[in-house]
Amino acid sequence: MHTFSNNDAIIMLCSYIVGYNSNGNAVGTIHHRSGNYDEDRIIGASIWYADRNLSISGENVKISLKKGWNYVYFPETETMTTEPVSGLKWLVCYN
Repeated sequence: MHTFSNNDAIIMLCSYIVGYNSNGNAVGTIHHRSGNYDEDRIIGASIWYADRNLSISGENVKISLKKGWNYVYFPETETMTTEPVSGLKWLVCYN
């Protein structure tokens, strides 16, 4: 169970960006992560928007969002957090 410091907050998140061709078909995605899908331990990041300051806590979650755009990091085996991590790069995956 997760605890929200403000139950009236509105949150939107973007885990990846999808690219489309001129026919409207998806041709690939762009991710912000530490490695390829076949690696044992991958650290990724999502971009979250919050309409007000907010904290979310619970099992494997410790997030402190400021009003506006925020990075949220999600190591595969660790706590989801807003504390910055190193080693991320932009990866393009083609369909």
